[in-house]
Amino acid sequence: MNSISKLSLALLLSVLAVPIGLVFASPQSDSIPDRPKTELILPETTVALLQLPSFQDAVEKLRETGMGQMIADDSIAPLVNGLWEEAGVAYDDVKEQVGIELSDLTSLPDGEITFAVIAPRRSKPEYLMLMDLSGEDGLLDRVMERGRELIPEDAAAEEGGGAASEDETVANEDGFEIEAFNVDNKRIHFFQHENTVVACTSLGELNDLIERWMGREVKKTRPLTSNRKFVTIMKRCTGNQDLDPEFRFFVDPIAVAKSSTQGDAGARFVINMLPLLGLDSLSAIGGTMFLDEEEYESVMHAHVLLTNPRTGIFAMLAFKPTEYEPEEFVPLSVVNHMMVSVDAPKAYAELTKIVDSFMSPGDFENMVEKNVNEELGLDLKEDIIDSIDGRMTWFQWIEEPAIVNSTRSGVAFRLKDPEKFEMLLDKIMERANGDLGDKDNATMPYEKRDYHDVMVYAEPRAKIDDRNKRMAERRNRRVKKRNQKNDKDGQEGMELHVESPQMAIFGDCLVIAADSDGLMKTMIDTFQGEGERLVDDSNYARIVDESRRLLSNELPMANFYSDPKRQVKWLFDLAGSDQTKAVLSGADEDNKFMSGLKRRLDENPLPEFEQLEKYFSQSGGYMTDDDTGLHMLFFTLKNEAE
Repeated sequence: MNSISKLSLALLLSVLAVPIGLVFASPQSDSIPDRPKTELILPETTVALLQLPSFQDAVEKLRETGMGQMIADDSIAPLVNGLWEEAGVAYDDVKEQVGIELSDLTSLPDGEITFAVIAPRRSKPEYLMLMDLSGEDGLLDRVMERGRELIPEDAAAEEGGGAASEDETVANEDGFEIEAFNVDNKRIHFFQHENTVVACTSLGELNDLIERWMGREVKKTRPLTSNRKFVTIMKRCTGNQDLDPEFRFFVDPIAVAKSSTQGDAGARFVINMLPLLGLDSLSAIGGTMFLDEEEYESVMHAHVLLTNPRTGIFAMLAFKPTEYEPEEFVPLSVVNHMMVSVDAPKAYAELTKIVDSFMSPGDFENMVEKNVNEELGLDLKEDIIDSIDGRMTWFQWIEEPAIVNSTRSGVAFRLKDPEKFEMLLDKIMERANGDLGDKDNATMPYEKRDYHDVMVYAEPRAKIDDRNKRMAERRNRRVKKRNQKNDKDGQEGMELHVESPQMAIFGDCLVIAADSDGLMKTMIDTFQGEGERLVDDSNYARIVDESRRLLSNELPMANFYSDPKRQVKWLFDLAGSDQTKAVLSGADEDNKFMSGLKRRLDENPLPEFEQLEKYFSQSGGYMTDDDTGLHMLFFTLKNEAE
């Protein structure tokens, strides 16, 4: 177990290991007030935060989501309950070592769960965990007693073997009982007040937290509510209503990096190079998630806080407003869809500045001239960069039948002059093939295929089929060898078919199917009116209407769309596929959980997905750019059937 894993385990164990006997033998002072909000007791030097303000509230709201309702549906609940029982059977193998019932562990979290990284000035980071645990029916007492039994064994196993003897408990003047033990030469300090347990790798930070808890100021270090970066992000991610989110996070990546590399000259040198890339413009990243709010099943905010003026990489991200309407060739059956628009010439100019800052002025253009322009016979900036409109589309599509790798990706770049660009593409392909034309037995890297009067540029079909044939032969040899070793017959491996990227120009776009001949044909058919289009879909229109309402008709820099219904249907189809059945049968004798999963699926077969699709609605979102940085909002609307 590495040091980070041990430290994480130690923090968790410390939460579970406050000595109950000592706590009850020395009652805490009645003068201890109720715990203030966490941001009031954490220091402003907190550089990372993960927080679940109320575990039970989040669980209750998750049950009201489409997925939660589906799991509770009478047609699938027996299978879910059966799988939970299988998890209990698997847990039985380690229950004796853990010493706690699985039901106790799952019932333990009760209120807030927070993990924080603190970066004291000119010091390495310290770690803090705060948890509200259930004390109902003596559960907390039982779990903590067991944790108390486990900690000395873990501490004694550390190098030197003397950690356990150094454990101690100290009562401060306010009545908090603070205990400590060592892990990897790192001291863990923790205390319990009522059902709240706090653990920290720094006694000083823990004492400062107690000071703020008691309402007293801490010299030279203000609370987290004075951290401008944290406050700006949380204000931006809370919305107009004063509601506590179900989840929030915050990280100051530059501060984390600087704190973590104290004393490491090499790492500090790399960090000092960040301004050359413009990465010092990144102040912080944070976000929130709300569940079951008004017409939304969920709402998630994410904010990238940037300084002004932006330089380097963040200046290169030259976003500009985009439209909502998808390209006409995007099929209705997509599961995820994103459109973003950038100023391509500006992005290229900023890239030139970044590269030249590491070399000499003009070096980037010289490299482009030698390695791109001369090799391909073109002018990269004039022929390609200046020809791109700036709008890019990316989406995922599921190819039938459902197999593990049946999710395909498509990318499209809108062009200013598609006919001119197609001539350029022909020229590039002819040059690439021509370089091999005089070589014996040379296989051309590209060919042109005519599909419904659209020219598709792709790797030769014979070459793809030959590669897949070789892959299948290697896979079958491995499966045969494994079957012989395990004395099994008839177990086959997963059937995988890998395609290479294909390109075509239609619909004013350079269109790329990253890994599917079927996707390229589907896009062409859709563009020519032979298939349903996403642009005509009422569900997509509903997402667009909501985005427009939230943005007050301001255009976004990017917009997002997702269809969870199609994603879950793919999982259902995959679970019932011959491929999955073969995998489960192959693992039947070797894995208790997989064996149990197969048995439960046999006893409770999945229903037809049409019975459950009522629980799912589409999701959407957008990205905007303002003086504070980039803001993303993602939302899932409640199903209209509700």
